[in-house]
Formats: sequence, C-alpha cells, structure tokens
Amino acid sequence: MIKLNETPVRTARNFNINNIKLENIDIRRRLKPFQSAEVFLESSKDVALREIYDIALEYGICDLLTEQASNYELTVNINSKMKNTVMVDFKFDKENDYLVDKIFIDAKPDTKSNVIIKYTSKDDLEYFHNGDIKLRAGENSEVNIIFVNLLNTKSNNFIAIENEILDGAKVNSYIIDFGGKYSISNYYSNIVRKKC
Repeated sequence: MIKLNETPVRTARNFNINNIKLENIDIRRRLKPFQSAEVFLESSKDVALREIYDIALEYGICDLLTEQASNYELTVNINSKMKNTVMVDFKFDKENDYLVDKIFIDAKPDTKSNVIIKYTSKDDLEYFHNGDIKLRAGENSEVNIIFVNLLNTKSNNFIAIENEILDGAKVNSYIIDFGGKYSISNYYSNIVRKKC
C-alpha cells in the first residue's frame, strides 16, 4: 500500500485529494528505456532540448514515487521572445508499458511559450506513468503548460508538477484528465521575488 498526497492540513473530505491510499501498485526498480516518445518543436532555434539527470522536487505525490529512477529525461530550454509551442507525445504500447519521466522546462526571461505533454494508449493493456515536471519561469516570461492524459481505464497515472515563478512571470497549468484507473496529480508553486 502507498499513501499519496499526504498533508498535515486536511482539505474537505468530499474532494478526496489528500491522504489517498492505494494498493497493488506496481513500483518497479529496474526500468528499460521508454522509446515511444516524440518531441515536436515549432522552432529548434528558439527551443533547445537536452537530457537531464536529476530534478529534485521540493514536494511530490509521495517519496516512493518521487525517488523512483526515471527511464525518460528531458530538459526544454525556451530561449525566444516569440511565442513557441513544444509538444511531447508519449505513446504507450506493449513494448513501452512503463514510463517514469522527469522533465525540466526552463523559460528564459521575457519569453512566451506553450508546452503540451500528452500521454496516450491505443489498446486496453495496463500501463503505468509516473511523471515529475519542474518549470522555472524566468522574469516576465509567460508559460502555458498543458497536460493531456488519454490513457485507458486500466492504467495508473501519477504526476507531480512544481513551478518556480520569478518576478513578473505568468504560469497557467491545465490538466486535461480523461484516462486512468487512478489518475492523481500534485501541484506546487513557489513565487520568487527580488529582495527590496
């Protein structure tokens, strides 16, 4: 059994969003690489991609999931003042059934961007997704980040989102959650202001 979204201060019970207990969740230690992901860039000049090796989150869904080793890692650097769109499309199938992704989005100051992260499955196999997404929104940047969960109803979907928002930045996060046997998210933002 794992406990998710534990909090010392209870929210209303009818929301059922904190202190969630789940049983029979397959937490794997050894993972093969997830090889069914596509990244679409509006402009490779304005957006740079690279692999990452660690994005420690302040919070997350639970320690067991946050500390799980990843099998897909990506950094997205938004560099242009023009509005850019980046889409990461994870397609689950028989060979790519277990995804632990760690994605870092670094929006430089004064940039504008849309980032779409999509998870899909086309059959009725049981899939597992555990994602850690960290966003740093530089000063006066504007970021729209959209998560689209289209996994089937046999699958588990866990996602932890953490934002660092600098002076004047605007961050809009949208979670479009259509799939999953269990689909649980955790959202944390830290507003960083210059000292006077």
